[in-house]
Amino acid sequence: MTEYPFLTMTKFAAGFLHHLGGMVSAKSVKLLEELDDREDGDMRETWWTEIRQEVRSHARALGCNVIVGYQERTVIWEDVIILSCAGTGAVYKSLHGGLGDLDTGAGIPVNKSLVQESKGVQNECYLCHIPYSETSVPFPIKLSRCGVCERGKVPDILLTTIEPPNQLEIVGRGGLLQARVLKLKKDLKNENNAREVSDLLPFMEYELHRQIVNKLKMNGMNAIFGLQVQLALSDRQIVALATGTAVYLAALPAPAVPKITVSSHLFTEQDELAKVQKKLSEKIQSNKEYYDIVSIAEKDDSIPELDESVNDMELSTGNKDICVLEVDDTEDANIIEGLLDLKPPEGVQVISVKTPIGVDSTQTVELCQTFTQVAKGKQIFTTRDLSLTAQNLVKSTCFKLRRLRPCLISSLDWGIWLDEEGTIHFCLSGTAIKLSKPKESQTNGCIAEEIKLKPDTDLLFNLEGVTQELNISVENGYDGEAGKKGLKPVKMPQFFLSFSRDFYGINVTPLPFVPGANIDQHLGHLNFFFIRETMSVVRETGGLATFIQGFMSEVLGILRSHTQALGGNAVISFFMSECLLSHQPHKNQAQCLINVGGDCVLASYVPQQD
Repeated sequence: MTEYPFLTMTKFAAGFLHHLGGMVSAKSVKLLEELDDREDGDMRETWWTEIRQEVRSHARALGCNVIVGYQERTVIWEDVIILSCAGTGAVYKSLHGGLGDLDTGAGIPVNKSLVQESKGVQNECYLCHIPYSETSVPFPIKLSRCGVCERGKVPDILLTTIEPPNQLEIVGRGGLLQARVLKLKKDLKNENNAREVSDLLPFMEYELHRQIVNKLKMNGMNAIFGLQVQLALSDRQIVALATGTAVYLAALPAPAVPKITVSSHLFTEQDELAKVQKKLSEKIQSNKEYYDIVSIAEKDDSIPELDESVNDMELSTGNKDICVLEVDDTEDANIIEGLLDLKPPEGVQVISVKTPIGVDSTQTVELCQTFTQVAKGKQIFTTRDLSLTAQNLVKSTCFKLRRLRPCLISSLDWGIWLDEEGTIHFCLSGTAIKLSKPKESQTNGCIAEEIKLKPDTDLLFNLEGVTQELNISVENGYDGEAGKKGLKPVKMPQFFLSFSRDFYGINVTPLPFVPGANIDQHLGHLNFFFIRETMSVVRETGGLATFIQGFMSEVLGILRSHTQALGGNAVISFFMSECLLSHQPHKNQAQCLINVGGDCVLASYVPQQD
């Protein structure tokens, strides 16, 4: 066992993880001082060691022995640096048959009855079961019986930084969820500036969590996957952006309808308060219909728990409402408006994770379009303005991709930074997958006449039945006419089928797979830094927008050229970690720095048969 059992991977094989404890994070504000190279390196390593030990202790407190989906980020403004790390506390099974210890790596006992009982059901719901004893929790938490096995204890919500495991049962579709917070600060220098930032961060963390929980319940969801937090800093502002994909897990309880309480005179009449409460209830119901969240059956309380000696905690004795929105000032009144984010247009599903959620993976992909949008907004001073700016960016992206409907927009990556004038910059990238409805005569690319389907099953085919009937692995499928005659096996892609066998050009996608294709060979990793400067940013030549668009086209062209030179036809796990834009309109100058990369692969497309 390493000193820090942190895994940056976000997707794992079935059976590796046994429990998900939840998201753990740590942040630290430091002051950059003038030191020589050796002292500076040692000092920064000490800083990282401190927050790594802190986030490890958080995972240990949750009864977890590994942190998955781990990430580290830095934000620097002048001589102030913010170090942040985050991940998902989890319990994994060691090679010795037990659950590894976080500090020593020694085996600790595992509740085998819990795992065995959970494996008896169709999905592995024990991933959602709490990995700690509820009687030892020092903070208020509401626990319920698992909605699948009805024997284990699960929390009311689950926040993670990983991709949704395939073993979990997800009801309906997933949706983009984003929380935004902006705080104004004093224009200070040196140690006073660092102290000001350090004092504001805890309040921003609390506000982010409150928005996430409230928006999650407003959407009728109970879990978030792929949660990431970005920070931006300037002389007078701090901005925080938390983005994830909200889903409804069958194992977790249904969220309660938020109730509004007023402790001031913002609502002078009870009728006005009742109207707002009614509006929230109607919005929640419409969100459930939008995400195809059907009513969940009630739990059977007659089924005994796995550990009957464990008692529920009672940490508070006041109001027992599950979710309450307390409005006591004008800023809280604006928060209610922030909960009512607009949904994408019809035929468009937007998620931030790479795994398709609520989408038939046997559909045909007609086009896979990777996009990057750089936006420069006006100077903002409130969280409401920040929220409107971010929503408009998503709306603009959906509008530009309207010809691809029906489509799935996934793998969204947000970048945000502030300049010296307080202007906000966004960089939004992702991939849009244009889908076409599958034909009734086809099932996962196989010949429908040769496969007998059960009428009462939700699956497209019965795996065991087909294997016994055809005496061949169904995962391989069949290749057109050759499949009809000789049953030639063809490996089916992980997600979707392609519209054509030969796609033109080099496919660049941020996904770890090529939609509608199989990855035959990995050819290497690509990573490039490009800098472009111009002395003629004028309206006659298109202005700043034309400059950045032309530069990005050249960058992607160079990336495709290197891919083709290596003998590949696709770039997966594409990233743009840096896209810094500087503009001096009085000098008619502009500079842009871009860092892009990905994995060069050779893919073969598997088309949908006629």
